[in-house]
Amino acid sequence: INFPDTPVFSESFILRGEDEAAIRALFTITLRKELEKFPYLSIEGMGDHVFLFRNNRRLKPEQFSPTIEENKRVLALFFAAQQAKQAQTG
Repeated sequence: INFPDTPVFSESFILRGEDEAAIRALFTITLRKELEKFPYLSIEGMGDHVFLFRNNRRLKPEQFSPTIEENKRVLALFFAAQQAKQAQTG
């Protein structure tokens, strides 16, 4: 699934799933633009689960807290996008 209005996002992330319309609704332009800041992330989800991966990156202990905070910010972006989607569909 590609988004012509955010080519950087489309080049950095591969979106796929059974319900393209639902994926497009969740991945708002705001979410896509914010995720462009994290090109090193791999994000997988199913149902109410979201997994964040950093391929080929080993964290040092002092990086744990900042990485957890970054993960929280990314997860908050998904929550905001989902709330916006729910508000649009009523």
